[in-house]
Amino acid sequence: MNEGTDRGQKVAEIARPKLEHVEGLFAKMKPDLEGDQFWRYQRVISPGLQEYIEAISFAHYLTHDSLITWKEIQDRLSDKSGSPVRFIFTFHTVHPVRQ
Repeated sequence: MNEGTDRGQKVAEIARPKLEHVEGLFAKMKPDLEGDQFWRYQRVISPGLQEYIEAISFAHYLTHDSLITWKEIQDRLSDKSGSPVRFIFTFHTVHPVRQ
């Protein structure tokens, strides 16, 4: 590894607990987004979700030197049963990712 890669991995390590904290906040929102409530909060949550995906993508790139997959993002935002948080699933179906 070169110095730039080592530095990137150190930055990603510093960011990891912060990203996990944000994931916990999204998990707490899940009950409020059930059923028709999703559309009530979608405009408020969407910008934060987009920023989270950008941050997690960058951290993943720094540590793995590759892009994160959509499934990996969904897995990070899924509950313990594997059920994805609705806003991430809906965002994907409205704006599909090109592969």
